[in-house]
Amino acid sequence: YHGYTAIQIQTNTQFRDWAQDDSKKGNFVISGNQISGIDIYENALGTYGIEFRNHEIDMNYDLVIEKNTIEGKSTKYAIAVINDTMNKKKATPGAGTGNISIQNNKMKFGSIGSGTYPIYILEHNASPTLRGKIDVSNNNLTVTDESNGAGNALSISGSNAETVTVANNNFNI
Repeated sequence: YHGYTAIQIQTNTQFRDWAQDDSKKGNFVISGNQISGIDIYENALGTYGIEFRNHEIDMNYDLVIEKNTIEGKSTKYAIAVINDTMNKKKATPGAGTGNISIQNNKMKFGSIGSGTYPIYILEHNASPTLRGKIDVSNNNLTVTDESNGAGNALSISGSNAETVTVANNNFNI
């Protein structure tokens, strides 16, 4: 995968204001995959192992990324979860984070791209009302060579999650 994403899920890529039934919930599970051969090509930003993007304004969701093996020479992001839930028509923030679980994944790379993170969770344009939870636990990450990445194994930024748990990870960077 030169400059590509091995697994990508995107909801509402056109930022349309879909009518939501509050009783419905999105359920996304990415589990048990073997991803190998990832390598950054000509500094391409879109080099991900697993990428999830949510653009639904109000959707509550469960996202489980578990028991995957992700390996390669280099990557920008091994696992990335990016929410941008703004209501574009009304220019108001959306609901934001659902329940995000990143657990029991094995990641091994020679290097991480400049200014990026192996595990990356970013929230854009979310309501200040807290909701959902983030759990990053029991993951194993190894970066074998000198890297130009941000120097951190994990970045969680802008989240409106009620709780954030980071526990029992083995980050060898």
